[in-house]
Amino acid sequence: MIIFGGSNSSNLAEKVAKLKNHELGEIEVRQFPDSELYVRILSNVKDRECVVMQSTQNNDNLIELLIILDALMDLKAKKVTAVIPYLGYARQDKRFKSGEALSARTVLKLIRNSADRLITVNCHFLNEGGAFDVDDYFDVTSRFFEKNMKSDTFDDIHFDKKIKNNGKQELIVENIDAFPVVAKYFKSKFNENLVVIAPDKGALQHAKLAADVIGCEFDYLEKTRLSGDAVTIKTKSLNIKNQNVLILDDMISTGGTIAESAKIIRQCGAKTINVGCVHGVFSKGTEMFKGVVDEVVCTNTINRECSRVDVSGLIAGSL
Repeated sequence: MIIFGGSNSSNLAEKVAKLKNHELGEIEVRQFPDSELYVRILSNVKDRECVVMQSTQNNDNLIELLIILDALMDLKAKKVTAVIPYLGYARQDKRFKSGEALSARTVLKLIRNSADRLITVNCHFLNEGGAFDVDDYFDVTSRFFEKNMKSDTFDDIHFDKKIKNNGKQELIVENIDAFPVVAKYFKSKFNENLVVIAPDKGALQHAKLAADVIGCEFDYLEKTRLSGDAVTIKTKSLNIKNQNVLILDDMISTGGTIAESAKIIRQCGAKTINVGCVHGVFSKGTEMFKGVVDEVVCTNTINRECSRVDVSGLIAGSL
């Protein structure tokens, strides 16, 4: 097996290759003056199993990944696995308004065209691994969602368990859960008086999982969205006075809701407030957390200053 790292995940690829004692592939990626990407595979890949590791945080990352995957197929690689720790466009998997593009489907179809297998980390709409029929999955989910416009109801249904093999081209998918390693990080820091709080009901299952690992109580915050950026948040019944609070979610995008949640938790008398997530997108930076929370931690699915949890071992174990 030979492991290639895209420009956004080269450090992670190097760690995984070292853990697995596999060759780290040589690749050249650069931009032309007009910003188009140039990709050249420098290692011999004919009849070899190849792994490409690249988080698709932005459009350039995605295009680079697709070009690398297709080049490996064209160079007669025996098998190609795409490891996408952070899968961009994954949140666009439901059609909330008529005419909306299901961008998650588009991206997965493109990946399917040039890869035999996909490994990702905490992709919210992938319930479990196995043969994944992209066309059938999104056909079923979009038809259901048009009739039942309630995301809470939708999220409780495991559609991928119901989709059968109908002879179409499938993509073998594994969705790795990194919440246990995030939980272990905080467990090592706080051995008592720690409670896990989910920022909303949708993230409650993650909070429960983390609380089971830590051995503590968990709860969630109720929030009501008033407009695009404005929300009201109120606490549930759990007493958090003098407790070390861990606010946990799968991804932090802008961070606004988490920051507001932390302020409310602070008013409830929390001893410390810590924020943990798998994917630290932080599109508006992390300045908003300064003076509001005690620590912000994410994994290295996306490289950040606060990437203190390493997922290379989880990925290596899946290869």
